[in-house]
Amino acid sequence: MSAIKRRVIALESRLSKPATIEDIIKAVDDESKGIEVPEKEWQHIRNSRAYKLMESFAIKEQHNKKK
Repeated sequence: MSAIKRRVIALESRLSKPATIEDIIKAVDDESKGIEVPEKEWQHIRNSRAYKLMESFAIKEQHNKKK
């Protein structure tokens, strides 16, 4: 099985369940290492409850810094 086919299978399995904080961390880590994360995976992450929770914490943190 080729490396590309393995990555496609892995991506499909990740997209079949809700994204977790670990998925977000892995995607950010992959991008920092120069590994391209597919837009479909980023969309899945951005639509997840975990991402929205992290985003709300970031907004609260920015608001608290302004005070």
